[in-house]
Order: sequence, then structure tokens, then C-alpha cells
Amino acid sequence: MQFNPERFALHRQAKGMSQGAAAKALGVSQGRISKVENGALRPSDQLLIDAAQEFGVQREAFFGEDVERGLPAISFFRKQKTMGMRETRKTEARFSIIRQVVISLAAGLVELADRRVPRIPVSTPGETPASIAQRVRTFFQAAAGPLLGLTRMMESAGIIIVPFVDTHAKFDAVSCASPDGRLDIVAVKPGLAPDRYRFSIAHELGHLVMHTMPSETIEDEANQFAAELLMPAEDIESDLTSITIPHLMELKRKWQVAMSALIYRAKSLGLVSEWKARNAYITMSTYGFRKKEPVELPREEPQLFTTLIVRHLAGGKTFDDIAAQVGLLPTTMAREFAPVLPAGLR
Repeated sequence: MQFNPERFALHRQAKGMSQGAAAKALGVSQGRISKVENGALRPSDQLLIDAAQEFGVQREAFFGEDVERGLPAISFFRKQKTMGMRETRKTEARFSIIRQVVISLAAGLVELADRRVPRIPVSTPGETPASIAQRVRTFFQAAAGPLLGLTRMMESAGIIIVPFVDTHAKFDAVSCASPDGRLDIVAVKPGLAPDRYRFSIAHELGHLVMHTMPSETIEDEANQFAAELLMPAEDIESDLTSITIPHLMELKRKWQVAMSALIYRAKSLGLVSEWKARNAYITMSTYGFRKKEPVELPREEPQLFTTLIVRHLAGGKTFDDIAAQVGLLPTTMAREFAPVLPAGLR
């Protein structure tokens, strides 16, 4: 295989390093790094060895075909609007690598699920994010009321949920859908509160189901989808007649969503006035509940990626073999995927 400048740049960006920072760490000039990444200079073997160690990858990770950063799999990010361009690029690069890891581990294995989540473009005549969410609930054979075990439902449709460690504070999740729906990936920031985690993966599920191209409205559409998926209007209306703190705490336990999301849902459905919703938010702030809500919810744990690792281990591979297969150093592999590795490998 030939050296690929794009792969070199990708792993540098995934490390969060500028060309200047990489040059300093590797003991070369920034101009040399620039020429390497532009394809104007073939790096020495020593530079590749040093760069691989610095970036936490195998030397072979710099060789081969380009790593797709977009099409044919469109990536969607759930992040705050103030996340900067440099951090966004780092996140995009790291997710491209995560995607390649999952593709490599899934290749050649039997189907992970015997059904796939439906694709229903939001542009379909007569459809809205809410109506599509209802169709997805039907697909999952969900009963009326709270949707419990969303992680299990998504994995039953072959959606692989993986951690996205050491991400920017303003980033929650990212998803990637292949056109045929055969390998859908959702990467989520570890340590999110259970209610925030559930809304984040519901939001990403909305992207996987409804969207094929970015637009100015996709984030609002994914939020509408997630709200209806987790809190169907017809089922929750009777619960939202009051938004006092004690009542919101009870509803949080029942619906497994944030109290703030319940207030917003009540307002968006026209069940409470803007004034009442604002007062509810102010009351939550007074008690410090906007930073950390009361009521601990059970945490949903992904299992499908763990199953992939276990299958490779059962086939005779060591953890170092698996890391080499996906182009990462074992230490990098262990750090990046620790939350979903089998217990003995964490």
C-alpha cells in the first residue's frame, strides 16, 4: 500500500493538533508537515514511526485508501452552536476513525440484526417529524406511554452505539447512516446524565431515519422527532397539566426524560403558557436544578459493540490483534472504547 497524505492529516486532526503543534512534537518544521499532507513530500520512515506514536496509531494507519469523512455516509452532530471550527474538525476526524474501526470489526461477521430501522425522509408528503416518530415506535412495537430501553431497541435494529471519549464539553453525540442502512453508528459522549443520553440517541435516531443531507432545519426536526418518540403528545398530555417541581420529579421518573424537557414539551404542545414555562425554569434555577437535576435515573448500557469485540476474541484474536486490525495502538484502543470493552479488557 502507498502512503496516503489524507490519512496522515486525519490522524493529526483527530489528535487535535495543528500542523505547527505536530511539527514541534515531531521535531520537524511546519513546512515539512504541510508538504507531507499536501502530497508534495514523501515522509521518511522515522517520521512515520514518530508520528504514529504521537498520534496513537499503527504506522500502517497512514497507508491505504482515503477515509470517508462524509458521503456516502452523512454525519450529523448534536452539539451546542458555540462549538468552534477547530473542535468541530477534530470531532469530525475522530468520528471518521471511529467509523472505520466499527466497519473493520463488523466486516465478515454475520448480520448483527435481522431488521433495519426504516428510512422515512422528512420531505415525504404528509409526514412530519412527529408522525415519523410514531411510525418508528410502531416499528419497535412500543406500547403507549414511556419508551423504556431505547438503547436495546436501537441495537436490535443493528445500530451500533459507541462512546466518544474526551470530546468537547459542548458536544453530545454524532451519527452516521449508510445509504442501505446496513451499518448505522451513533457515538455518544460518555458520562451524560441518563436523561440527556436518552434524548441524544433519540435525536440521532431521528437523523438516521429522516435525513440524508444537511439542512438548516435538521436539528429542529431531530429534536421534534426525539420529543415525540420519548414523550408522545397523545400519551403525555394528561400528565402535563401541572409543571410544579414535585410533579416534574414524578414525571421524570415515569418518562425517563429531563425535567427541563418536560417543561419544554408542555409549552410546545400548548398545555402551559410561555409565562408558566418561564417561571418553572426560574424555579429550577433557584434550586440549582438547571445545572444538576434531582432524581437519578437508571443508565442504559450499549452492548452491541462489546459483542463485536467478544466475537473477534472468540475467533482466536488477542486484543493487540484487534487494535492492529483497526490501525490503533492497543493503548489508544483501550482508552477510546473503554466503556464498551469486555470487563477484562477495560
